[in-house]
Amino acid sequence: MTLLIAAILVAPTEGAISVLNIFFLTQNLHASLAAYGLFGTALGAGIGIGAARGGALAKGIGTKRLFWLPMMLTGALFLVYGHVTSLALALGIVFPFALAGSASNVGYGPLFLHVTPKPLIGRVASIHDPALSLSRLVATAAVGALCGNLSIGFHATFLGYSFNAISLVLTATGHLALVGGLSGWYGLRAMDAPQERSH
Repeated sequence: MTLLIAAILVAPTEGAISVLNIFFLTQNLHASLAAYGLFGTALGAGIGIGAARGGALAKGIGTKRLFWLPMMLTGALFLVYGHVTSLALALGIVFPFALAGSASNVGYGPLFLHVTPKPLIGRVASIHDPALSLSRLVATAAVGALCGNLSIGFHATFLGYSFNAISLVLTATGHLALVGGLSGWYGLRAMDAPQERSH
């Protein structure tokens, strides 16, 4: 349950990136649409490297940390991302975001198999995986609906930070990701991860 809750809380970041990036590019960064392809490149590179190096990271920091630590990194990155006005800096944030998400997924599988009794793996996965997919779909729809309901001219200031509709949603999803990472840490803190067992 801890794994599912943490993953659901981080899901809105994926929805925010997929739905808002093109508007973020034109409205927040005031950049040309021609630069949009660079975001796909940065995302693809981060996902590929994160998946390729996830196993090595798991050996270095442990599977548990590989699961929840990238979630917290994702949250922190999104808190910054929502207020970025430089294309280069935005790309510099998108890359580690994708890398972190991919690496966290590498840690997810072994942890899921470790905490689920072997006779129930099939049954739990048949509920767990669709629930996670549904949460991502709902998160994506919610992000789009929230931005759609906020006026294009929406502007607010809080603690000295300026927000438009896009930066508000990105900041909110960043906080959710931080909570997801914290819930993963709290729920797994007493668990003995597979490669961390004493022999």
